[in-house]
Amino acid sequence: MTDSETRLRDLLQAEAGRIPEDAELPSLDLDRPGRRRTWPALAAAAAVVAMIALAVPLVIHWTRSDERPPTDEPVPGLGVPYLVVDKQQTLHDGARTVQLPAGAWTVDQRVAAGWLVGTVKQQDSHRAGVLHPDGTVTLVGPLGPRSVAVSPDRTRMATSVSDDRGRARIVVVDLSSGKEIAAKTVPHQTVDLLAWNINGLWWQPAYTSTAQPSVWDPRTDRVTTLDVPGYALGLAAPGSTDRVLLTTGYGGKACFVAGRLVQGKLTVDREYCRAETPRHDDPVLSPDGRTIVDIDERHAVSVDSGKVTQLAVEGIVRPLAQPVFEDANHLLVVKQLDRSRQSVYRCDVRTGGCEVAYTSPPVRAFRLIQP
Repeated sequence: MTDSETRLRDLLQAEAGRIPEDAELPSLDLDRPGRRRTWPALAAAAAVVAMIALAVPLVIHWTRSDERPPTDEPVPGLGVPYLVVDKQQTLHDGARTVQLPAGAWTVDQRVAAGWLVGTVKQQDSHRAGVLHPDGTVTLVGPLGPRSVAVSPDRTRMATSVSDDRGRARIVVVDLSSGKEIAAKTVPHQTVDLLAWNINGLWWQPAYTSTAQPSVWDPRTDRVTTLDVPGYALGLAAPGSTDRVLLTTGYGGKACFVAGRLVQGKLTVDREYCRAETPRHDDPVLSPDGRTIVDIDERHAVSVDSGKVTQLAVEGIVRPLAQPVFEDANHLLVVKQLDRSRQSVYRCDVRTGGCEVAYTSPPVRAFRLIQP
């Protein structure tokens, strides 16, 4: 399942909370494999299903403070933001708790002034925004972005939009001023933005199984396209490192390939393979680029040594949620207990030791967010 489908499920469940308690709520069965997040489909579905027909002004806010429902206390010690969805959507990040206002339907990750969110006005009108700690949202970037990425210093955002001539435009926006500061037109109808690290902004053409990843450096305007045998459309590139992790598939194997960009080519530092296709489509790499995570097998793989460490997470890991690193050594993994409760395990990827960091009360959805 893509992040978009997960967010749609969260939104649907939040809207279901508006139904009277004695009504029979429909179940949402979205447990099916998927891939890369895209915003338009989610925005359209959110507009139709949740009936968000409100005009979204330049700054969105709650009209009455007494309309805000009580919120649960922040989870002690969780080092990443998380979203609790019940009758409302509530974002928690350390000691800060913020209600998502009407029109804000997804949280992407932290930025310098708060958190990057998606907003929707109607079916064909969605836009990125910055959610501030006071609950207001400042809209940024062009209308109708397909996907977004945040710069390593969290001060800029990139979006991709299509034109009417069979091309896509990648736009970089300064989040403090809202101004466009760089742009690149590429010869593809649509592109997916994958990540933004030291090398630049990683992207690939959409709707093609033969795509190869490219990286655009807005500082030099240079675009480099890799040639990765068996590339399986999955890529992770933490902002704090120049290492990238890709998924490949060939010869009956599914592999994770970690490497660096050297003189326009991928220099492979580590390849980790297994026979079965992963259920979790998007690869996970630690912030320092030194640990690969294969959550299906509960494996943490050292890029430097190749050592495989077994993570002591019991039971079934929730298939709808990718693990999230708190820091270079600690991984948060969500395990579904039942329909309405989740446990968050904190695992040390060096030793494999895991402990329950938090168990949620009954809520409609609980989701970790990339820091």
